[in-house]
Amino acid sequence: MKKITLISLTLSLITSTTLIAKTAITAIVDKNIRQIDNNLTARDMNSTFDYKLKPKKVSKTVWCFLGALEGPSKKNAGNMVNTCYVKTQNSFVVVDSGPSYQYAKQAYQAMSKIASLPVKAVISTHDHDDHWLGNSFYKDKFNSVIIGPQAINKNYKASDETRMFRVLPENAIKGTKIIPVDITPNKSMDITIDGEEFEITPIGEKAHTQEDLFVYLPKQKVLFSGDLAMNGRITSNRDGSIVGELKAIKMMRSKDWTVFVAGHGLD
Repeated sequence: MKKITLISLTLSLITSTTLIAKTAITAIVDKNIRQIDNNLTARDMNSTFDYKLKPKKVSKTVWCFLGALEGPSKKNAGNMVNTCYVKTQNSFVVVDSGPSYQYAKQAYQAMSKIASLPVKAVISTHDHDDHWLGNSFYKDKFNSVIIGPQAINKNYKASDETRMFRVLPENAIKGTKIIPVDITPNKSMDITIDGEEFEITPIGEKAHTQEDLFVYLPKQKVLFSGDLAMNGRITSNRDGSIVGELKAIKMMRSKDWTVFVAGHGLD
């Protein structure tokens, strides 16, 4: 009986020692994992997200950055939108600046390899923030004129935290600011910038959003639809109207375009 009790006691001691050892090892591993996570977080915050942007030439003087056909996430940092550069005689004009300051900065760095020109104007097609949060980069660097719907000024103020601020990683959204639009066309507007004509056409009623506009280059027959049209997916109407969308499609079809750049989706 004593022998059995002694064996049981020995086994209990072994089990207890094993559990203590396992607990100690687990604690050490957890501590190391937390330290690794902290180091990664610190490293990510000190570095800058690399969007790996590559411009695609879509016409004689138009290049676009085509985002992934998916929603915004920490992995893509909002690179799921289409943004474009139009090269004029002495400058660039940007159509939709993208989801963050860092995105816009890297887009300009990529375009500077094609031509070292200032960005004279930025045209925002609607108020969804994945299309215009890059505006602050161009305003800071070039004091670019920002053209877009009044809805941006009405719906957002500098202190707001928009969807991109919540979704994008810190090293992608850093430096991003909400700035107001300078010119808010409420009817069709033709402007010429350094020899290139831009026809800016507001829809005049809810379509994809409360206020949308599209941009047409008559010389090159290029149309930028913003999110009034998407390639490979159906455009959302959560902020708009199907009736307005149908009107917008009719208005865009009336233009003599040969190149059509949608707000999302690959070519």
